[in-house]
Amino acid sequence: MKLWKVYTLEENNIHLTGEMEEYEKLYPFLWEGESVKKDWDKSLYLEMDPNYPYPNHSDFLNFSVSFLIVSPEALEMFNKIDKNAFEVLDFICGCGKYYIINIIKIVDCIDMEKSVYKTYKMDPDTIVKYKKLFFKWDNIKDNKIFWLKHLEGGLLVCTDEVKNQIENAHLYGLGFELLGEN
Repeated sequence: MKLWKVYTLEENNIHLTGEMEEYEKLYPFLWEGESVKKDWDKSLYLEMDPNYPYPNHSDFLNFSVSFLIVSPEALEMFNKIDKNAFEVLDFICGCGKYYIINIIKIVDCIDMEKSVYKTYKMDPDTIVKYKKLFFKWDNIKDNKIFWLKHLEGGLLVCTDEVKNQIENAHLYGLGFELLGEN
């Protein structure tokens, strides 16, 4: 098994705009791994910045590290992989049909004894910077896409299965960096 860091491609950074009150609807929800569905405001309206160059089509839009904004095709693929790993949050998108996916799984699989990292002195359980992460592979089990526990700001990761499904479906907009191999 391989574990991959998931990120939005640099050339695919989509700038979504909205009025300040639209962004204020998001602020309480910018935390990785927690369900926000019951308090989510479905009236959130976002659109693409008309002054920014965009790719012709992308299945993944970059807006926040806390959420993935995905096309209907990407949502269908995620539904087939692991419905329990995320929740779908509706919003009004002035740039086509997209959904917000909030990944709600957090897995404690970093081997804190072997990994090379820095923490806050007052919070030794929160990694603020790392050189090399080692993993407790048994803790990953059947999880396929999730947040790594202990990393400040969050780090979204996936297994080979998710990476391969995205690539085989020719979905565009995400990149992957190998973090570890079992």
